[in-house]
Amino acid sequence: MVQFFYHLNGTKVGESKSPLVSEVKFTISEREQIPQSEFVLLCNGRLLNEEDSIPNLCDVQVSMRLLGGKGGFGAMLKKKAKVSNPNATLDFSACRDLNGRRMLVVNATVAIQKWKERLDKLEELKATNPDATLADVPMEAPKAGIYGWYCEVPKWAEGVKRSRTKYLHEQKKQKMCMRWWKAHESGNVPPDADKHYGCPRRDMCDFAHGLDELTGEGREEFLRELAKQKKEKEQEAIESYVNYQSMADDAVSAIDAGMKLKKTKTKAKRDLTPLSFDEFDTMPAKKAKKVSTEAIPFSKRLSLLSGSATIQDDGIVYATSEFPTVRLGNIAVVCGSYYFEVHIVSEGLVQLGWCGKNNECDEAQENGVGDDPNSWGFDTARGKKWNGDESEEYGAVCQPGDVVGCLLDADRRTVSYSINGKDFGVAFSNVNALGGVFPALSLEKGESVLVNVGQFQFEYPPSSGVKSVWEFVKKVAV
Repeated sequence: MVQFFYHLNGTKVGESKSPLVSEVKFTISEREQIPQSEFVLLCNGRLLNEEDSIPNLCDVQVSMRLLGGKGGFGAMLKKKAKVSNPNATLDFSACRDLNGRRMLVVNATVAIQKWKERLDKLEELKATNPDATLADVPMEAPKAGIYGWYCEVPKWAEGVKRSRTKYLHEQKKQKMCMRWWKAHESGNVPPDADKHYGCPRRDMCDFAHGLDELTGEGREEFLRELAKQKKEKEQEAIESYVNYQSMADDAVSAIDAGMKLKKTKTKAKRDLTPLSFDEFDTMPAKKAKKVSTEAIPFSKRLSLLSGSATIQDDGIVYATSEFPTVRLGNIAVVCGSYYFEVHIVSEGLVQLGWCGKNNECDEAQENGVGDDPNSWGFDTARGKKWNGDESEEYGAVCQPGDVVGCLLDADRRTVSYSINGKDFGVAFSNVNALGGVFPALSLEKGESVLVNVGQFQFEYPPSSGVKSVWEFVKKVAV
């Protein structure tokens, strides 16, 4: 058999009598000066291997291999991943492994294997429970925490910024639904209620409705948190009992001291001799708790609404969980004007502003300050203001070193912001302070800010008539 080689324009360029693919590739390589490793042969769309023979009456096509893939595309993904915006990539299927295979294909192979293993476990389960379904077989949690992605992710992807509206969507059923939990924790669930009672999203919810739905590490973490809360309640009960006993002992001691003093005075009158000052000094006085004159640490004035964060006495707040919210003082403002400042220390997402009593700032739902109708927040990473699902461009994107000022005028129901002293005007004019509002901020894991509610001199002091939040905070008992 003789093969004839033609260019696309129909010009004959050579011929070969060997039917082996390797010989044909050698002939083409010698003629066109193309390395054999850079092209493959296709017969009717099917890839021909080196040891294959070319079928009779078959038109063979030369296909060049895909060049590159070791810098350009990966560098683009890496750059995109480091950008603090909601469109940062979490899809690595277009990347290649060290063997040149697309990660999409590699991940699909692993997913099929996981599916088969799950079917095998279902067969084993049916041996003891004939009514078992695939839903009864727990699904293995992805290593990277991305739903449907079973492979490793690039090391540079560890700094990927999270989407503010898609948080934990990929980790389906690995977190407890807080709305469902609050409804069932109270114990006021109707007897005829279904399993989704308390959650408006019902079976469309990405979070677990009960311990039986929790999967992966989320179940263990939730059980640990329940045990921790139970232990804290027991400790509070013990401390309450001990404090009550101390108050009773103080009362008895005070009465006893008073009786002794009365007896001493009566005896002195009978003896008709005046009491000396030294005798008064040695008499037992009414016993009462000693009030410490030591100032309460600043870190104790702030508290966590959700998540976990490190709060220092110098005003530094550092997020240690995914998206914690910190309350800047145990206060409730209903009138007047109050101001505080936040110094941006690191680059990342920070939302700061004011919250009402019934806010829904919840890390598990990825809600921060401004993400629900009862909170009003400014997003420093995107230059936007948020009140529930409504957002508008406002202010400017902040950088490390910037100082953001926040002013509440409860009488006019407005909140305004400034950056490095530049006033950007009223951001919100619908603040309902009737039930009391308080300052708060939310920030991403690993980010840090310096909070100044007035415990230090302001970098950009407000106008006259405006009080610092600290003037209110320091008056409230902790």
